[in-house]
Amino acid sequence: MKKIDVNKTLEEIDGEVWDDPGKTTKLIRTCHELRKVPLKDLTADNLRLMIGQKLNLEHLVPLALGILAKDPFVETQFYRGDLLAYVLKNTNEEFWNQHHDLYLELDEVMSVVKQTFEELSPLLNHFNPYQIE
Repeated sequence: MKKIDVNKTLEEIDGEVWDDPGKTTKLIRTCHELRKVPLKDLTADNLRLMIGQKLNLEHLVPLALGILAKDPFVETQFYRGDLLAYVLKNTNEEFWNQHHDLYLELDEVMSVVKQTFEELSPLLNHFNPYQIE
């Protein structure tokens, strides 16, 4: 995959300047504004929002995977692991086939998630928060 210049904005990378959205929803205004932000300045929550709208996935998913490699359960706005959930929900087999290198990164993240679940699962079966002595 081609290296992404994180000093550039999405507008600079894809060469598209979107028209002013006018009176519209906060979500649409935010997406328009985030296209003007250098990629290095996008937060995990910004990435979740844009990925949730399936915008510029080829540029944003690599950034999200970089964050997820450090903490697969990073919380942005909703719950622990919401960034990972948004990446999984808003990409498909076609995307991963076209970006096999990214799929390998996702596979590493998912290995950590699976290992964590496998280690915790038997313990959760024995946990009953209401049996306090």
